[in-house]
Amino acid sequence: MLPATGGDTGSHFYPLYALFKAGWPEFRLRVWNPGNLFGEPLLLHYFPGPFIVMSILGTFLPLGLAFNIGTILPLFIFPISVFAAFWFANSGWKISLLALAASLLYVFNESHSMLGGNSNSLLAGQFAHMYGLCFLFFTLARLHWELQNGKKYFVSSLLISAVAICHSYIFLLIPFFFLSILITEDSVG
Repeated sequence: MLPATGGDTGSHFYPLYALFKAGWPEFRLRVWNPGNLFGEPLLLHYFPGPFIVMSILGTFLPLGLAFNIGTILPLFIFPISVFAAFWFANSGWKISLLALAASLLYVFNESHSMLGGNSNSLLAGQFAHMYGLCFLFFTLARLHWELQNGKKYFVSSLLISAVAICHSYIFLLIPFFFLSILITEDSVG
């Protein structure tokens, strides 16, 4: 199956192909790209998180299909991650469903196509932003659960790392969300 194209999407298949063919067999994330200037590591200017997910899918599926599925996967996971974040924040099922509906409004917003986060941006090649948002909401859900139950922060730390390798601008939001969780935990408890 051929990979999808449109916007920047077509140019993102080569880093996946190189990572899958040269990176995974040698357990390397940075594969050398001799085609730019005098050469540079691939995934130096773009976030490796989505490509790791696509490479994992590529072990089970043809690489073109894994690329296509990996490109649109956050479109389906994002509403679930928003629902999970509100559900584990003890907001109740009504507020959680309302947040899920609001996330769908965000995903299907057609007012921009290159800023990231909506379906137009996703199909134009800005899928790393949506991966970062998905992991951000899963991080918030898990972090809130760990704070409430007095658990170690191991899983939420891994999820924070996943946000960092998916999109750095989304990663910059984590301290503000973490601070708001700590403030609300202190005021409630």
